[in-house]
Amino acid sequence: MDAMDNHHAGLHVDSFDLEYVEATKHVNIYLIKKRAADGEHFRNSMAWASFSTMEALTAYRDEIDGVTFIGKTILISKNGDESLDKVYQADIAMKDAKSVNWANLANYPNLTAAIKNNFDSVWWHYAVTG
Repeated sequence: MDAMDNHHAGLHVDSFDLEYVEATKHVNIYLIKKRAADGEHFRNSMAWASFSTMEALTAYRDEIDGVTFIGKTILISKNGDESLDKVYQADIAMKDAKSVNWANLANYPNLTAAIKNNFDSVWWHYAVTG
C-alpha cells in the first residue's frame, strides 16, 4: 500500500490520509476539503476522490476486506466559530467493489447518485446536502 502515499496529488481535496488496519484488513480514508463553493462542489469533490481512490485500491483487493471514506470540512457554528467536522462517510466491502468500473463513474451526470448506487452505505451531513 506504499504506492498510495502519493495518491492524493490528483484528487480534489486538500488532504488525504490512509490508514490500513491489518488485523481486520480494513482501510480508512480521510479526505479533507477545507473550503468549497457550495454543497454540490463539496459532494462532487468527495465523489471524485472516492472513485479515484477505489480504482487504485482494487489493485490490493486480496489484502483488503473493506473500505471506509470519511470526509471533513470546516463548518461555522451559530457563534461564528470554525471547526473541522465530519460531513461524509461511505463504506464498501471489497467483494462488492471489485466489479465496479470506478474510472467510469467520474463521468456520471449525478455524482451523488453514483456514490449512493455503488457504496454499501453513504451518509452526508445536512450542511453539505442542500
